Amino acid sequence: MTSLHPSIAAFFQEATQGTPPVDGAAWVTNGRPIRHIAEATDPSGLKQQTAEDMRSQSTIFGLNRKVRGLRGVTQPLALYTTGSGATTADGQQIALTDLMRVLQHALGGLHRSRTTSLAGGGHTTTVINVNDATDIAVGCFIAVSDTSASGLPVVREVTNVAALAITLDEALPFTPANGDVVHAMATAFIDEAVLINSNGSGGPFTFSWHIQKGSPAALENFLLRGCKLQLDNLSLGRGDLPRLNATIHAATFLGPNDAPSPDWSSSTITGNAPVSIGPNTDVHLGTVGSTTAATIHVGSCEIDFGVPVIATETVTEMADNMEGVHSYATAPGDTMVKLGIVPMASSYWDSFDDDTMRRFRWAKRAAAGQIYAVACPNCEVVETPTRGAQNAVSRADVSLRAFPASGSTALARSKIKIGIG
Repeated sequence: MTSLHPSIAAFFQEATQGTPPVDGAAWVTNGRPIRHIAEATDPSGLKQQTAEDMRSQSTIFGLNRKVRGLRGVTQPLALYTTGSGATTADGQQIALTDLMRVLQHALGGLHRSRTTSLAGGGHTTTVINVNDATDIAVGCFIAVSDTSASGLPVVREVTNVAALAITLDEALPFTPANGDVVHAMATAFIDEAVLINSNGSGGPFTFSWHIQKGSPAALENFLLRGCKLQLDNLSLGRGDLPRLNATIHAATFLGPNDAPSPDWSSSTITGNAPVSIGPNTDVHLGTVGSTTAATIHVGSCEIDFGVPVIATETVTEMADNMEGVHSYATAPGDTMVKLGIVPMASSYWDSFDDDTMRRFRWAKRAAAGQIYAVACPNCEVVETPTRGAQNAVSRADVSLRAFPASGSTALARSKIKIGIG
């Protein structure tokens, strides 16, 4: 019998669309096994399409044999959103992790900054001067740490870079001083130029995914080829772990009868430990254009990414294992943030009436290596807020819809971003 519980999911960035590693040994050499939520990565929905041969029969109950059709499928995948797992040394760029690779694959863009420190004096809570601004760009996340106190680094978005002067989207909760550390962060962002064609020149291209269930004595292997990942939502429950729910779109798959069977026993499965939601967790809801600190209490927070994956369907197969699919693109989708804010206040109804644009950021204040954040820099209150309940008190249930921000780069304009530090 095969146990449901052991589970390995590995990805491989395809150099040629639809072409995975050739066998199990090549998967061990070139694949990247990543920690995931096993119960959510259920391959029971993988099945080939069939077509009915409807030629007439001489009897009522006559049938023709089935015709095997396309093997295009979707497969659920769930990961935890985590930090980078390490403190980035001064002057060094944050190391690329497999979670970053997956996020870049889904959203199209990834920016990685370097760790630096404050120098030269003249700092304010919204403009800091750094020793080295290499790889600090408008739209990216950084995490600023107050070295005169025991406080944890706080995440901010960069809104301007002028030589060594860095402008932040929101005031720091402390007075910055020379020597304060600016920790490097990776920022995954929407890059439309990449998303409109998974087989284009911008990369990252399609992935292959290998899913293995069971213990070594009884393995089930599944291979998905010519894949593009769609981020569905980020689940942020009180006392829970931040869960990233996604869907793998695959052009073809192989089941246990044909899929290779890698021996992962000597491989390192990557993935850093997540940090729980609640302690040192911040939600910011400020006004676009204002740097006033704007943290709020929320009883609930739900985020839908709104970056759909759309297969370019064809009646041809030009590349091996890309049955009826040329490539993948994207389409308009609503990026939504739903907040249950306590205590209830009339100001959110005013935001709806006045069409005040808001900036949203959810962030974990944690030691370097455990930092993560998600932000929508330009949002509207899209519908009339409603009165909700948070245990025994009233709350305001507010729905935000994200818009592209202003800026000359895809990083600056992205309507939603994920930060890892």
